[in-house]
Amino acid sequence: MSLRILGSLALDLSRNLSRLPNRRLAGIHQTDKKWMAEDVYDSQLFNRTFDFTVQTSIKEGIWKEVEWSE
Repeated sequence: MSLRILGSLALDLSRNLSRLPNRRLAGIHQTDKKWMAEDVYDSQLFNRTFDFTVQTSIKEGIWKEVEWSE
């Protein structure tokens, strides 16, 4: 069974849960914010530093990953 809720609702819920006097829930809002963040990293510095050149397209890489996991 899968449960889907809006990200804004999940953040509101986790914000309120983190205010409860329960140590286990204290950091849940920060955790939810991190899970929902869209982290984007620029790889140019890495590529220049290590003289790295991409040899596989993202499409091919995802295809190989899916194929491997089956």
